[in-house]
Amino acid sequence: MNSLLREDTRQALYLIQQFLEKGIPLNDIYVEILAESMHRVGDLWHTARISVAEEHYCTSVTQMAMSQMYPQLFSSERKNRRILCACPGTELHEMGSRMVADLFENDGWDSTYLGAAVPVDAMLQSIGEQTPDLVALSVTMPQHLMTCRDLVDAIRAAFPTLKIAVGGKAFQSTHDIWNQWPVDLYTTDARQLLTEANRLLPSKHLS
Repeated sequence: MNSLLREDTRQALYLIQQFLEKGIPLNDIYVEILAESMHRVGDLWHTARISVAEEHYCTSVTQMAMSQMYPQLFSSERKNRRILCACPGTELHEMGSRMVADLFENDGWDSTYLGAAVPVDAMLQSIGEQTPDLVALSVTMPQHLMTCRDLVDAIRAAFPTLKIAVGGKAFQSTHDIWNQWPVDLYTTDARQLLTEANRLLPSKHLS
């Protein structure tokens, strides 16, 4: 976090590499270091203690750090399961969704990451083409919650048996609004989502 705020890209990336070499699990690096740092950066931006440019810099370096770990992500034994991750409507905060996709990929799932601001029609088309076992929708800003609900309803209508997960910072102050939605999983922790998804959808044996 300090390296990010000092805009010391080299040091920030070096530290992540050191964590990997010390054997710290990749999932822990993602959740406890990268995700936590981004939460703190977001809080600093919301309270006007850092500028938009500084917030964008921190996001960019975090994405660079994540890319360092991709060789490990794609070396895991495959589970013959697929997750599709996206942010609905005009939600532009995509880091959490990308982290979910990466953690599932590291666990042996195949991931399709659609990124930010995915329209309903595009989402439904991608689901039809990719045939995922699980769709994970991420919402950071509260104003996008109802758009997410609309997308959930559209997915449920088109694919009644498909498993759907929702999560993100926007849900943390909503008094468990997700309980009123036709979804199967909810969590604000990507590791917990992975655990619950593996319980709900065990590995399929390749024929």
